Amino acid sequence: MDYEAKRLENIRRNQEMLKSLELDASMTALMANAMRPVAASLAEEHGVAAEVAAAPVVVGKKRRRAPAPDAKARQKKAREAAAPVRQSRRIRSQVEAGRGVTSYAEEALEGEARPVAKRSKALDTVSASGKSEEFDDVEFVTMEEYFTARGIEPKVRVVGKYEGWVNPDIAAEHGIPDSASDAWRQGGGGQFSFANPMGIGSKNKVKGAKPRGWSSAKFWSSKLLCKNPNAYFYRHVAPGCERALGEWTRAEHELFIKVAAEHGAGNKWGLFASYIPNRVGYQCSAYYRHVMLKEGIIWDPNWLMAPNGVPHYFGPRVRRRS
Repeated sequence: MDYEAKRLENIRRNQEMLKSLELDASMTALMANAMRPVAASLAEEHGVAAEVAAAPVVVGKKRRRAPAPDAKARQKKAREAAAPVRQSRRIRSQVEAGRGVTSYAEEALEGEARPVAKRSKALDTVSASGKSEEFDDVEFVTMEEYFTARGIEPKVRVVGKYEGWVNPDIAAEHGIPDSASDAWRQGGGGQFSFANPMGIGSKNKVKGAKPRGWSSAKFWSSKLLCKNPNAYFYRHVAPGCERALGEWTRAEHELFIKVAAEHGAGNKWGLFASYIPNRVGYQCSAYYRHVMLKEGIIWDPNWLMAPNGVPHYFGPRVRRRS
């Protein structure tokens, strides 16, 4: 047993010594250099460049080839390459606007000479203020220019502001004060900000458990019926009513136009929505842009029209208080 253990120990020690001296690599290099004259003669015989034959032989580790991608990986890569690039609505508007549109009155001037489109004075004003830098390749015009060329007259002209208060019937039923300042003060006051919408220090201090599926904004706004009706009606209908979904009815459409004619439109969509049962503020805001403005039913000077008929907002921006 002692002899066998000693033999194994000697073998291990010799292997470590050979490894430290790198004799394997040295032997390979010696053999390669010994073959160099033979390689040179073969190169001369077969017409290979002398520099190639005289180049030193570099001995190193052989690189392993990367495994070939499997079938699923190849299919996924092909699908990604063929998939269309997603674009935002603004980018799509720019792309569509660049498809040879030369005049906004072309559709209304069928059979006549088509004039060369000129940049709108209103757009030049906006560009000078730096608000339309992201739309450098799009020719915008005012709503009046756009719809007049198409023979469309508005039913209502607004200045981009809602100038009313809560629907008087709802205010009387739920005890909402007569003005925004009175409502805020009687509701406890405090400094409003989007980080502190309740004016009481923190959104975390709102009493009650948030219903499942509700966002934080929807939850805290549900507590502001009498203190901040605009925030409440932006996400909620009047207590006891059920919010309508889907297409607007003809009666709702006509009521929208009536409210806009009497009180204006363009902001404070929660207060605006208090006049339209079963609809909330963000629904009214979307209907305003996608129907009322786009079809020329209401004209708002804060909006300009792109060649594809999509309105874009260029009015003043309200800075959020955090």
